[in-house]
Amino acid sequence: MKKHWGIAVSFALLLSGCGASPDRLISANELPTVAAPPMPAVKQFEWGLGKILVGMKKDEVLHQIKETWKRPDGDAFANQGVDVPGVAEPPKAIQQSGRWELRYGKGSGVAPGGGGITLIFEAERLIQIVILPVSA
Repeated sequence: MKKHWGIAVSFALLLSGCGASPDRLISANELPTVAAPPMPAVKQFEWGLGKILVGMKKDEVLHQIKETWKRPDGDAFANQGVDVPGVAEPPKAIQQSGRWELRYGKGSGVAPGGGGITLIFEAERLIQIVILPVSA
């Protein structure tokens, strides 16, 4: 009986807020959210034989996206039976927009690599390349 009484008292104290901040309890909805830090923009992105540079026109970027699927001589993964995908070509509708979010490699950031990039265009020219954070 004493055991049950002790559990009941402990539960009642927990519900009443004993042991919490003297001001008040904080609900889960009030917990601060932490935004991911913004990723820095880069001037170029290289993958495979492709090299995408700020200042390129969209058609030049599309050509370089195709080159990302080609492996360079001496590629560390070339003779290990590992297929490392290049940058995914954006659908035609996305190509007309000013922001392309693309995946490359395995897409998860794990060996042999991969992740995502955001390409931002203005007046049909690439003005910004942002490497997206990846999760394993």
